[in-house]
Amino acid sequence: MKKTFIVVLLLFLYFSFNLAADSAGFVFVPNNANFSILAGQNAYRIIGHASSAETQFNKSLKQAASGQRISVIGVDPAGKAVAEKMESLLQEIRQRSVNARDWNSYLRYLDGILADTVTKIQRIRLLGVKASSGIMGEFEREIIQSEIDMLISAIRNDMKHSTFNKKKIDLPITPAALGLTDIDVVKSPSSAISIADSSLDEISVIRSQKGAESRMLELRIEGESYHFLNLSTAQSGIRDVNMSELSTKINLQRVKIKSSHGVLYKIMKQ
Repeated sequence: MKKTFIVVLLLFLYFSFNLAADSAGFVFVPNNANFSILAGQNAYRIIGHASSAETQFNKSLKQAASGQRISVIGVDPAGKAVAEKMESLLQEIRQRSVNARDWNSYLRYLDGILADTVTKIQRIRLLGVKASSGIMGEFEREIIQSEIDMLISAIRNDMKHSTFNKKKIDLPITPAALGLTDIDVVKSPSSAISIADSSLDEISVIRSQKGAESRMLELRIEGESYHFLNLSTAQSGIRDVNMSELSTKINLQRVKIKSSHGVLYKIMKQ
């Protein structure tokens, strides 16, 4: 190895000092070397095979493959840091939107239960009106009361066993809280109507509150979507490469490389 180095050095000095007068110059490539030696006009220089143009060309290809202008942190350290912070914010916004959608789904499910409860109470009210008819005797009113009891039991079961994502729904609208358990159309048919009306009013207030909350969540989700879009666009401007500009840049770099290789080839043929 040492002997080879000495031979290469002697050859280099010989060509540099004895053939420098040759106007055409020459190119010398040592065996197994990763550089070329160009000499002529009393001067010489070492040209790396991985020239500056080729290095930039390879960087451009990496950017094109990844689609990112900052393919490595050395390209733009400050821009890379800003883009990473933006990515954290984007992940946070995305998760907040998911949370809001999940809660909104819960509110819609809850409203479905309340809507079904309203339907049952409306049926109880109608049965109260029916029991108030003057042609109904005690026996008929007892049959009507049996259906009312069944409806009240169904409402109780809905409130007791309804869950969302294995989480029990807890609302103060049990039959006892609504006063439905006080209905007795056998003794007082008209009381069923007033109790049902009061229960419907109470449920309407709850549904209105939950509906307003759901609407606010929808507005929040919409706002988060605009925020996400704007921030994502800003991040893209910092991180992502402009493919149109990069394509032009790659073509220019390719021309430079071909021209450089062509010049060296002509020198070597002389």
